[in-house]
Amino acid sequence: MSSDTQSLKALWQSLPSQKVVFNHRQMQQRADKFQAKHKRRDIIEYLAWGVFFLLVIYMLTGQSYWTDVMWVGLTVIGAIIAIWGYYRRMGYKTMPSSNSADNLVDFMRRELTRQRDGAATYWRWYLLPFAPGILFLFVVRWLENGSTLMELTEMRIALIMAFVLIMAFSAACVLWQFLCAARYQRQLDELETYTRP
Repeated sequence: MSSDTQSLKALWQSLPSQKVVFNHRQMQQRADKFQAKHKRRDIIEYLAWGVFFLLVIYMLTGQSYWTDVMWVGLTVIGAIIAIWGYYRRMGYKTMPSSNSADNLVDFMRRELTRQRDGAATYWRWYLLPFAPGILFLFVVRWLENGSTLMELTEMRIALIMAFVLIMAFSAACVLWQFLCAARYQRQLDELETYTRP
């Protein structure tokens, strides 16, 4: 387990817990709600990626400069790595066919752990693959606009502002995923306190 998930677990374990009694129907409802939520999230995610790739194809049809093709290529490679990481770490998984209380609890425990770990390491497998394409684009555009390396043209100021916005957006995404990881950890800890009547 990574240090991020260890610290999240330590935070939630420091809070007082109590035993919760549940029946099979309540556990089934909890698992069904969890499944529906994550299936809906995955549909939105994959639709967004579909739109992204349509935009990439549209952009490639009008590009003739090797730098633009290179930037788009690096971005597509980063997107493929991010999609694969998402599918492997956080993608929708079906519940076992045998839906006894024990199987449901085990399934929820596995899925909550997987979702927590995926959210806690989101920056590494989802955002980082885009870094080469973004850096390549910014370096090329910086060198194209200005007679010296340190000259601040209007285009370079716009590049700096765009870079700051991208970093702020990325930081907000990472913060949101850390909050999601903490929520998954809390749900996991609640699940560990369940006792059968």
